[in-house]
Amino acid sequence: MLRTDLDEAEAKETIVHFERIYRAFERVAFPHEPKPNGLTHVVVFNDEDAFARIGPRGFGGYFSRRGNDLEHVPTLMFSGGLSDAVRELFQHELSHRFIAFYFPSAPVWLNEGMAEFYSTLRLEESSVVLGKQLSGRLITTGSQWLSVKIDGRSVVGVPKAALPSVPALLSLDPAAFYARDVEDPTSREARRRIRANYTAAWALVHALQIEEDGLHPGFLRYLRALSDARDTRDRALVDAFGDAPESALERALTRFVETNEVEVQTVRRAYVDRAPATLPRMRSMRDEDVHALWARLRTWSDPSAARAAAADLNEAVWVGHNRPEPYLARGTFRWDRGDLAGARSDLERAASLAPDEPRYLYPLASFYTRAEASIPPEQRVWDDIEPLVARLEPRATSQMQLDYLARYHALRRRFGRALAYVKRAVDGNASCSPCYETLADILFQQAKIADAVRAQQIAINILGEDQVSEASLRRLWHYKKALEQPEPASGEEAPMPDGPPARR
Repeated sequence: MLRTDLDEAEAKETIVHFERIYRAFERVAFPHEPKPNGLTHVVVFNDEDAFARIGPRGFGGYFSRRGNDLEHVPTLMFSGGLSDAVRELFQHELSHRFIAFYFPSAPVWLNEGMAEFYSTLRLEESSVVLGKQLSGRLITTGSQWLSVKIDGRSVVGVPKAALPSVPALLSLDPAAFYARDVEDPTSREARRRIRANYTAAWALVHALQIEEDGLHPGFLRYLRALSDARDTRDRALVDAFGDAPESALERALTRFVETNEVEVQTVRRAYVDRAPATLPRMRSMRDEDVHALWARLRTWSDPSAARAAAADLNEAVWVGHNRPEPYLARGTFRWDRGDLAGARSDLERAASLAPDEPRYLYPLASFYTRAEASIPPEQRVWDDIEPLVARLEPRATSQMQLDYLARYHALRRRFGRALAYVKRAVDGNASCSPCYETLADILFQQAKIADAVRAQQIAINILGEDQVSEASLRRLWHYKKALEQPEPASGEEAPMPDGPPARR
């Protein structure tokens, strides 16, 4: 879905271009069946000044997997034309959606390496070009890190010596890959480590996808193993690359780095885009919807942006006082800011204006449930929530609505119903990280510890460097530690181990 202040002709051109990229990913990059689904919002501003007033500081384009919306709709925002930087950002994030759907057990190096590889995909008149050089990083033969301008864009030179070895790369868990295991993940040393990990992952995937080293068939076998959710650490690698997989992959990576110092090898695949016969329907936005959109696009963690968002939302409610959407937007904001009384009032008003719409039933039920979940189980009262849940259940369709119903029934210890809802959520959209976390929690409570570890790992794989939370990594640690404990008797709840040791 595109929202923009461009004129109609430019708007159509933009949405057509994004649709062309998506079709190329479906048919060339990931030509598998069935196809994943899911909605992405794209917001394009006509000029840079308008973007600068709304978007995060210091960015020419920005991608959010949640978009300040309880439905967690991924949102891409940029100004002006579709630059290389914005296109690569979109394609990187789009890759994660396809990887999560087809290869849910992908380890972090493969998850990010493939996303980097496909971020540089280029559409030409009758072909698709794969394997182009990353535009923001280069591997250099020197020992120093470099930062240069090439065609007006900042490029980081990553020294070959800084790249992790293949055994080290393959052993990295998400915390180590994204440098979340250090005291200050924002330090220069941590940022360099992250760049080196991303660059090595891209280089290894590039070598396996394109280089003529005889490993490409093994790489395809490895991907097939991941699609079957087999072990990603040992058996699948051995089956794909032989008894010494790390040695074979190390040779491939070394050969790639040494032979691609000037320009990387690319591959061109014949492809003719068959565009749909009709363009999407276009309509003008209401004033209150524009104000609500501006508020959702702002960075709420920034105090000045939060104040501007509050003003936008008050204006949206003033203009659209008889419509539910402005109240939902302001209620979501107030909930995020800790104004629980204001959030409750707005969410109740939204649900009263559209009593049969799941988009407004789900936030109110979720708000009530969060309040009940925060108190001891013996003190919980579900009387206000059960009628909302009863109205929501036959109407819920989105991933987050289904995820909520799963979490609600898990709280009530109705695990059969909880599993049914969360499986509908992940089957409908395999890029729903919260849904996999809910699945992991339910499986853990049922003492299915190995399955819980797998689901939590998938939840983390879907996310990127800017999204992986300490809580998600901590849950994975807990589940893995539980595997080391004696298996509980059938029907017992799995014990939660003590927390990980403090950081150095």
